[in-house]
Amino acid sequence: MRLLRFMGYPINNFSTLELAVARQSLAVAAAGGTALVAFDGFKRDAAVEAFLHESGALHTSLPNPAGAPALDLGRYLLAADRLIRRFRPDVVHSYFGPSAGALNELALLHPRVRFVRSIGSTPVPSSRGARFPRLRIVKWRLALRHQDAIVCVAPHIAEQLRSFGVDPARLHVIPNPTDLRRFTPRPAGAGDGPLTLIFLGRLEAVKNLPGLLRGFALAAAGLQPLRLRIYGEGPERPALTALIRQLGLADRVSLMGRTDDVPGALRQADAYVQASHHEGAPAAVGEAMASGLPLLLSDIPAHRSMIHAGREGLLFPAQDPAALADAIRRLASDAAARERMGRQARLSAERELALERWVEREVSLYEQLLHGDAPAGLEASDA
Repeated sequence: MRLLRFMGYPINNFSTLELAVARQSLAVAAAGGTALVAFDGFKRDAAVEAFLHESGALHTSLPNPAGAPALDLGRYLLAADRLIRRFRPDVVHSYFGPSAGALNELALLHPRVRFVRSIGSTPVPSSRGARFPRLRIVKWRLALRHQDAIVCVAPHIAEQLRSFGVDPARLHVIPNPTDLRRFTPRPAGAGDGPLTLIFLGRLEAVKNLPGLLRGFALAAAGLQPLRLRIYGEGPERPALTALIRQLGLADRVSLMGRTDDVPGALRQADAYVQASHHEGAPAAVGEAMASGLPLLLSDIPAHRSMIHAGREGLLFPAQDPAALADAIRRLASDAAARERMGRQARLSAERELALERWVEREVSLYEQLLHGDAPAGLEASDA
């Protein structure tokens, strides 16, 4: 097998997904095949060096497709087409836009190659496109029409694409992996200080951080001590800074900015909290599970696909800060429940999110496509 993966984002930190792709390259090589990974540029030389050290199979000369759309995307497609012709892959697997959608059109020029695309976010109409949801649906159907298989990182993504009219036989659910060796629970009894909640992610509207802060404020009014650390950057930072002052939370909530030590940040926390309006399959939740943290998550399909309420954590309505406050109080008042849920979160991560399991499932899908077998997509799963 000759596998060519296009990862439509710049390689920045050599984190779980990059490591998974590198391990996949090694697995293909161990089976007698060849794999090459092409990132849409890179931000950090150290991350590139780490990837090369791990797999030795990296291409970094593709132009950026995200500038002036028509011109830069055209250059990208020409470069990608040259790479496909030179490498002669059996399988092309793309992930992340805008390049993934554009690569769909190249499938017409390479009928011998099996094309696969991963979908990592919920394809719901955006706030800007909500007035024209049918156009959004048509856009998705067109962007996927030449793909032999579509990998969805969560069941609700596959179900939504099926509702758009995408052939269910082409839809496959394979959750993104978590590096279980990198994210490990802290020793028992290490959390003797103030109860600390943590959030990691972009500071954007979809994450519902104002709702998170309001729920935290309600809980903090009756709990001493209680802390919240928010890691990440984004356009919401100024508004969040103002809201923290307005709610009188300056001594309890810290905007920590970006961190290169996500495992270390998680090991300093007692529970993970996320109040998003919608998600694909959030990596931070998987990393928190692998770190043995109990979870407080908004009750949305992505979160329900990762945990069971009462087992690995608690769910609350995203639009209800009072419900979040109740969930925080429940977790804060029951150390035994926190420990039990954290243990179960780690076990669930080991069972469902192991990197080796991800590699095995994706490589198996490639082999089925190449051998002409009918892959077991949603249609077969429903039978």
